[in-house]
Amino acid sequence: MTAEEYVQQRVDALSGLRTLHISTNHEVTIKENVAYCKSAYCIYRVDPKLEAGQDRFDTAGNYLHQLIRVDREWRVNAIKQTVVVMSGNRQVHGAFRNISS
Repeated sequence: MTAEEYVQQRVDALSGLRTLHISTNHEVTIKENVAYCKSAYCIYRVDPKLEAGQDRFDTAGNYLHQLIRVDREWRVNAIKQTVVVMSGNRQVHGAFRNISS
């Protein structure tokens, strides 16, 4: 998947939602022109079009980002997301809309 396709996928999945994305406990390892960043995250999503009690979908877990140095700049080369906790209405998340749970 290209970077542009990934960004468009995220834009589509989050369309119309209110979100809060928290990333913490960053652990960075650098080996020459490659870096790895491990972190923990929580993502809160609210769909204001849905009724209370059905309007939220929250996830928490871990990220592993791989970065490469290109012309003295660091660029994200890969992202691995491991979901540990899911809570709420999965239909709020764009990737799960119209899929039975």
